[in-house]
Amino acid sequence: MPKGATHGLQPPRRRRAPPRKSRLAPWLIAFAVVVCVFGALWLQHERTPRSDDHKVFIAELQRALAGHDAERYSFGGTVEVETSGGRKIVIARGVPQAVCVEAGWELVRMGTISVNGVTPARVSAGRLAELCSREPGGAIIEWMPKSSSASQQ
Repeated sequence: MPKGATHGLQPPRRRRAPPRKSRLAPWLIAFAVVVCVFGALWLQHERTPRSDDHKVFIAELQRALAGHDAERYSFGGTVEVETSGGRKIVIARGVPQAVCVEAGWELVRMGTISVNGVTPARVSAGRLAELCSREPGGAIIEWMPKSSSASQQ
């Protein structure tokens, strides 16, 4: 009989114990998910403008058009009024995207707007959103009111 032969008898193999599941990992994952959800909600809340912000912005542009000095408006950007070809143009710089879209939608009904140097031939909410998001520091809106709304100011 060769050395090391066991005649088919082998000691029983030990079964490995199943790996222990950490009880901490699911709690850490759940905590991370909750933190991410609340963080996203907080960031969204910080970026969401009040529903009347664009109305305040439009009123400030109209006051500037009427001759009231306002170098800055409520969102921190600058406002200037220039005259070109006998018509007044109100220029607002640093306009937040959401305010730009909402205000642009209303301003186009009261005249001609240019957003970041582009005067759209046809205005839609999607086109305004695209134009307003081009500048990272806020949009530049140039608004030339219709002559009837300029004479009312």
